[in-house]
Amino acid sequence: MPGNAHPTWFYDIACEKGVALPGMVCTAFDELFDAEEPGKTSAEGHSELRESERKSLYKIVIGLAAGGYRYKAGSRNTSLSEMLADIQKLGLSIDGDTLRKWLKEAESVLE
Repeated sequence: MPGNAHPTWFYDIACEKGVALPGMVCTAFDELFDAEEPGKTSAEGHSELRESERKSLYKIVIGLAAGGYRYKAGSRNTSLSEMLADIQKLGLSIDGDTLRKWLKEAESVLE
């Protein structure tokens, strides 16, 4: 995994591995990234997320975490190990601290 992976990288890997994603996730990614305006690119060549795109992605992340893993914002969560295990089942790896960091950032849309 690239050090500062663009969210489309995860989406592309899931598609390559044949992971069935909920329709709302596919629709959201299509809306966010297929119609993306040309913008600044990162070192990996991916466009940077606009603020509205970042907030939409956070909504997806926190919605799936809460609905699929019983993740509770602002609480100690036992669901993180389940999330990490599911990520590993896909042949992907992510550090637990990284997962916590992004979930905490995603919680910002709830405020």
